[in-house]
Parts: sequence; structure tokens; C-alpha cells
Amino acid sequence: MANPKLSRILDEKIAQIEEIVAAIASDGENSSLRELRHVLLGLSCVLPRDPGIEMASDDVYAAAAMVVSDSLSGTRPYSRKQRLLSSSGSRLTERLLRLRSEAIECEAVGSGSESDGVVSSGYGVVPFRIGFEGLVGPRLMCAPVL
Repeated sequence: MANPKLSRILDEKIAQIEEIVAAIASDGENSSLRELRHVLLGLSCVLPRDPGIEMASDDVYAAAAMVVSDSLSGTRPYSRKQRLLSSSGSRLTERLLRLRSEAIECEAVGSGSESDGVVSSGYGVVPFRIGFEGLVGPRLMCAPVL
């Protein structure tokens, strides 16, 4: 059986990301951008390091920041930027859904030995530094479990 804790966490994160991306695309509020940043940081702490998910979260954050900056400057964001935000959000949720299904398959086969809600891998998530550099998303650094 799949780990219900990991499944529940991924479902919550996917729903939050979809809701925040839709809010930013329609309103372009700065508070929604901060909320998106917190969700992406929380996501990077829960999951093992995956360059595809990191890149997709960087894309979502950068697109959201551009829409918010247009909104704050008083100009209406171009529909192209809004489409970019929605497509980057859908790419991130697709990757998260794929990761969720892989975790469920690993648990069904019995290869997953972790029971604390973290996808089993050769590396444990040990954050050394979490932060943003300019307009890019979270960069979580991991170290092997000793």
C-alpha cells in the first residue's frame, strides 16, 4: 500500500500550487507570490533532490514574478506572460503527479523502506542552504545519508 502521508502531502501541494498560480494569473498580487515561494520551499524540503522538479519550480516562480512585477508597475500583464505562467504551473504539477505515481508503485512493490513520508532514495534530504537568488526558485542542497 502507498504511504498515505506522502500521497496526502503531494496532493495538498499540487492543489496549493494550482490555486496560487490561478490567483496570480488573475490578480497578480505580491502576497500570492510570497505564498507560492513558501509552497515551493516546503515542497523542496519534503522531496528528494530532482533536477526536473527544481527546474519546473524555478520556471513557475520566474513566470509568477514577471506577472506580479507587471501588475505592481501598473501595467496589465500580457496574455503571453499569463500563458507562460499557466503552462509552467501545469508542467510542475505533471512532474509532481508522476513522482506521486512512482512513489505509489515503489510502495506497492515493497521496495520502499522509508515510512516517514519521504520518497526513498540514496540521499537523505539534509538542507545546507535554502534561498532564492534573484528571480529563480528554491535551490535545496542535499548530502548523502551517513
